[in-house]
Amino acid sequence: MKYEKTLSNIQEVTARSGRVIAIAIEGDEEIKHLVEHTIQIPQAPELLLPVLEVVPLQLLAYHIAVRRGCDVDQPRNLAKERHGRINLHSHQMKGSAMDDAYRLMTSAVVAVE
Repeated sequence: MKYEKTLSNIQEVTARSGRVIAIAIEGDEEIKHLVEHTIQIPQAPELLLPVLEVVPLQLLAYHIAVRRGCDVDQPRNLAKERHGRINLHSHQMKGSAMDDAYRLMTSAVVAVE
């Protein structure tokens, strides 16, 4: 069902003269006929696909930023970070699970604008 909805969305974008770059699994011939460009990833278990999809998307974003003249080493509006303490005592956790979660959360980096 999700795949058919995605194909329908691609057809809608191309019908409105939109340009589509698709990330597709090797051997997917149906999508090749609908889009301008296809980036192929290997067949893999469904749970692993997001990991395989993000790599070409990150590279695409990087190369687009470089071509636009953006400084990829010093991005604008990057959130400042600080170590923060989060109160977990209001949650329904007991014993060592609470202690473990508290230690984990107090060492977490919290993004602050």
